[in-house]
Amino acid sequence: MYRVEVMESAHPMDDIISRANLEPTIMEHLTRASIVFVPSICDGNILAFPSGTNEFFQYCRAHSDCDVEICCNDADYCEMELCSFQIRLGKIYVKDIAVGVISGLISSYIFTLLTSHEAPSTLVEQEYLTKPTVSFSIVVSDTTNSVHKEFKYEGPAEDVKEVTDNIISMWNEVKVQ
Repeated sequence: MYRVEVMESAHPMDDIISRANLEPTIMEHLTRASIVFVPSICDGNILAFPSGTNEFFQYCRAHSDCDVEICCNDADYCEMELCSFQIRLGKIYVKDIAVGVISGLISSYIFTLLTSHEAPSTLVEQEYLTKPTVSFSIVVSDTTNSVHKEFKYEGPAEDVKEVTDNIISMWNEVKVQ
């Protein structure tokens, strides 16, 4: 069974943009974007994006009519690579109107990844191989930019569709309150 952690977001998008030391044109694009990929943050310092972020970013741009951006100057982009069979999508800020879009993009991207590659367990029959896992965080802002909820998931890749559907439902419940 999967578990989605829901919490108030510690860093609104405006705060992230102001800390990132971005070029003015990039800052302008980010403020208009419905979906924004942000790097990992630790003690106020911007670090790096998870390995594979650029591929997922390009996938989202190609498969969505929403304005999708990445919070980084081109010259400063770097990825942090960790060794495991975990698909790390990182932290993604979305406006209220794009919750359904990013949920669908995450689900379809994971499905595409898992069905386009031969799973390691079919290559070698060994008991210690585990099924792939996924981790991501979606920070959603309401239309007034006063409510910021973060939805974090880390768990089996096979549960992603159900998880993203539930995130949409949980966000809709938050909006009603």
